Amino acid sequence: MAENNETQTTAQARTFKSVNGKSLGGEQTQGNISFVNASRLFKEGKENVIMAEGVLEKVGTSEGKFGEKTQYSIRAENGDLIMVDGFGGLDKQMAKVNIGQYVQITYLGKRSFDTKDAKGKKVTAQAHACVVGVAE
Repeated sequence: MAENNETQTTAQARTFKSVNGKSLGGEQTQGNISFVNASRLFKEGKENVIMAEGVLEKVGTSEGKFGEKTQYSIRAENGDLIMVDGFGGLDKQMAKVNIGQYVQITYLGKRSFDTKDAKGKKVTAQAHACVVGVAE
């Protein structure tokens, strides 16, 4: 009899073992996929909310509205995959996180800051803000 993380096919009598230790039974083993981005959270009026929490599995890129953007794949403890779109403040903090680390990303909302426009005139701009924490 096969263990919980093994299954046997009768047609060709092969035994398969899960590469990630999860059951190969009929139940869903990988979880759902969700996509999170700061602009959507801001439009929904959400601030000081956890965007994602889990193990950082992959850092990739995808084509966005304004060109290429960073995308973080985070696997939650329940098996769900959370795809988080990068932005300036997040990318800067995530550069310090290694693949395989347990991470929590909290979206703080937009923050104002002073800068200069193309003509050198002082202006106030806004940017998305977040805090990234890693498990010790």
